[in-house]
Amino acid sequence: MRSALPVAVVTLVLVEIANGKAYAASAAHLGFSTVAACALAMAALAWHLRPQLPRVPPRALVALPVAAGAYALAVRGLLQPGPLLALGLTAALGLLALGAAGFVRTSRARLALLVAGALVSGGALRAFELLVVPVHPRIADMLPLVVVSLRELAAGLTPYRTYHFPWEVPLTYLPLSWLAYGPAWAAGIDLRWTSTLAEVAVLGAVLFAARRRRDTTLRDAAVTLWAAWFVGHAMITYDGQAAAAVQWAALAWLVALAIEMHAATPVALGLALATTALAAPLVPALAVAWVRGRQHPGAPRARRRRGLASAAAMAFGVLAAIVVPFVVASPAGFASGVFRWFGDLDGFPRAKWLENHAWASHPGFAGLLWTLDLARFAKWLQLATLGVLAVRFAARLREAPVRRVLGAELVAAQLFFLVANPVVWGYLWYAPVAMMLVVLAGSRQG
Repeated sequence: MRSALPVAVVTLVLVEIANGKAYAASAAHLGFSTVAACALAMAALAWHLRPQLPRVPPRALVALPVAAGAYALAVRGLLQPGPLLALGLTAALGLLALGAAGFVRTSRARLALLVAGALVSGGALRAFELLVVPVHPRIADMLPLVVVSLRELAAGLTPYRTYHFPWEVPLTYLPLSWLAYGPAWAAGIDLRWTSTLAEVAVLGAVLFAARRRRDTTLRDAAVTLWAAWFVGHAMITYDGQAAAAVQWAALAWLVALAIEMHAATPVALGLALATTALAAPLVPALAVAWVRGRQHPGAPRARRRRGLASAAAMAFGVLAAIVVPFVVASPAGFASGVFRWFGDLDGFPRAKWLENHAWASHPGFAGLLWTLDLARFAKWLQLATLGVLAVRFAARLREAPVRRVLGAELVAAQLFFLVANPVVWGYLWYAPVAMMLVVLAGSRQG
């Protein structure tokens, strides 16, 4: 496979800069969000086309996590005298280990320094963040919504209903995205450490995808980019305020299994669909790949269809086993929160747009579509784009092995889907980033 490393670096940097600019701005900026959308669309096209690109020395990439961690450290003032100075010194020690990784020659030592440095620095930064940032709806309502949902479930009640913070908001998350926080909450541990574990699970998916590669160049590059992601300011902030990391982990492991056409891929798809709606845009490419990749090219069409039907039954069986009990307990509440709250554009999305033009704050064409009163066509644009990508992907599989091209196709599908999404939050963009790191690690250099 042609080297995906430069495209991966550009994609990560684009997402970081775009999100940083979005949250630093005091108001929505249509021009910025549209330009960022164009840049990310070009990145998506690059993943889809997989052009021949030059190699980038992975050791030079170590500057990214060091710079990202140093910025996160400086923003929080953790090296200033005070009761939490020890956390700052620990984070700085981790950054020194990350920097040292760029000077060692052996791959094993480099990997050990990268992982240890990121975990030490990222862990210290998160410990500070979780100490000073409370779980409170005035800061962000994602985590409070998870907490009250877990309380309702523990009391034997349905969590899919409307809550008051004091503003009204239903439970909008699919079951596994909030149930994953249950063990920490039940144990009396700050449930936000679950997000940290989920981000480490993304690293696990990266290493899983790279385990059979003799050339460790791209593995080390992917781990380096993961380290930059893990110690970055945005990720530390999200861990203190949001509950999205479990979704990233589910998608990362789905991709790790899919690019190998692993027999457990349908189960991983079912789990991912029960965690995040962002697994849905991957279904067309996965269906095409399953037909072409799991069967011999000369196999009868009926046999291929049976294989796809069996995989689909397994995936949706897993999904149903997790979701159906909640649907049965509260069909109206589930539909209102999971489907209509963001899906009905004339409801919350339009109210939020009229309030502060929120959808022009983050990367994507959402702001432009809302400004031109074309948001109602966004879903059709997404469906058409995914359909075209699937058709082109099916044609490409006549010349290239599915295991070599599927991963990049999944990243492209996710990026294109988000670029045209009518409702955009900054953390959504880290889903394709997590997927991209897995694809990069499982690729071949050159």
